[in-house]
Amino acid sequence: MGIVFLLAILCELFMVIYVSMEIKEKYLPAVIYKGIASLFFVVIGLVGSSGGRTDNLVILGLVLGFIADILLNLQYLLDKNGKLVFAIGAIVFLAGHIAYFAAIYPLVSNHALFLLLGLAVAVVLEIILFKLTTVDKVMLIFGIIYVTFVTLLTSISFGALVERMTNFSILFFSGIFLFLASDVVLIVNYFGQRVRNSLRFLNGVLYYTGQILVAISLIWLQG
Repeated sequence: MGIVFLLAILCELFMVIYVSMEIKEKYLPAVIYKGIASLFFVVIGLVGSSGGRTDNLVILGLVLGFIADILLNLQYLLDKNGKLVFAIGAIVFLAGHIAYFAAIYPLVSNHALFLLLGLAVAVVLEIILFKLTTVDKVMLIFGIIYVTFVTLLTSISFGALVERMTNFSILFFSGIFLFLASDVVLIVNYFGQRVRNSLRFLNGVLYYTGQILVAISLIWLQG
């Protein structure tokens, strides 16, 4: 466990450096430090994995998250293809969440209940977010799809926690819940009235802590 906690601390440390570089508009160092930070949560997952089906899907989600993190920041370095790279990064990131969904879904028996709960929460959350932000139609459509899916993922993870309260389900749900929280902060900050640097750091802390918790949960998957 000592190595895992060390990797987690290094992950958060490099996250702080990456956000600091991004605020200073030093985008190349920001991409490098962000990539290193994201690599740490992948390594944590590999250390904790026992190689089963659920483990492999979670590892896939972590790897896709790592790739997406780099692609999303490469947009600042590519003037002509920045939007395309961002779109690809967003799709890869969503694919990572789909991998998490596929990992946790079989561990829940009452799917309908928790999916309906997730849809209800998603509708309320989207109404609130759209009142706080201004986006174009393309971003609006993608935002609805993305927020809905992440909320469903959170709800299904909550279902796993309710039905099977283990160290794995507690950590996994906590990580996914932090994803949702980080997305809310991100949307409000970047599509609201103005960008706040304090919210950039908060978003980073929520996101990376979420990935770390999901990765660490694999240690107790059989718990």
